[in-house]
Amino acid sequence: MSAFIVAPECINSIVTYIHEKSGRFGWLRDEFGYDVTQTQDLGRLVSALFMLNCTAVDERYGAGTAAEDANKPLFTFRLCHRDPVAVHKAACCLEYQCREGDVPEKPLFKALELIVARIAYDIVCALPAYDKAPWGE
Repeated sequence: MSAFIVAPECINSIVTYIHEKSGRFGWLRDEFGYDVTQTQDLGRLVSALFMLNCTAVDERYGAGTAAEDANKPLFTFRLCHRDPVAVHKAACCLEYQCREGDVPEKPLFKALELIVARIAYDIVCALPAYDKAPWGE
């Protein structure tokens, strides 16, 4: 497996989605202290996800490797609107890039897994076939 630092747009699209659907992500405030209705907390979440990604890259290739790869534009929060399917793919990519060393055991990684699942759930529930499907039969 390989790992790399994702583009800022990847993380920003995920956090933008979380912000836009903040009612579905209140648990981030309760469990992690990220009030996703507040701009400063969105920036903190972007930075935390970026650092999680850097930690995974360092775990894979050695300490300091992420710093070399991180000479990309600064990871600060900027609204980055994408359709939900593209956001889900971005979240899956970030999750995959963070599957190195002990990073998958970290609480923020566990939160990222829940974020990926929530986005997928939102996509499926928005499909016309979901409304037409029987309930409990």
